[in-house]
Amino acid sequence: MLELKLFLIVLVLLGLGLAGMGIRILIKKGGQFPETHVGHNKAMRKRGIVCVKTWDKQEQLKVRKQVDFKNIQIDKTRLKGINPA
Repeated sequence: MLELKLFLIVLVLLGLGLAGMGIRILIKKGGQFPETHVGHNKAMRKRGIVCVKTWDKQEQLKVRKQVDFKNIQIDKTRLKGINPA
């Protein structure tokens, strides 16, 4: 019984919180949810901080420029014991 009361209290508090955010967005002129993405945060951009996806793309581009994919050679001495599928 105690668990049910606790669950209902938590459910009501969450509902009030969501309703409060919704009402705030409706009342505020040009209201919309705040942007939480790292790439859209001005303070983070000033510090040079980017999101992981953007950082990964930048690093992959650096590697692609360094590696010549047309002239890749496989070191067969390292393939001992590996069965090709």
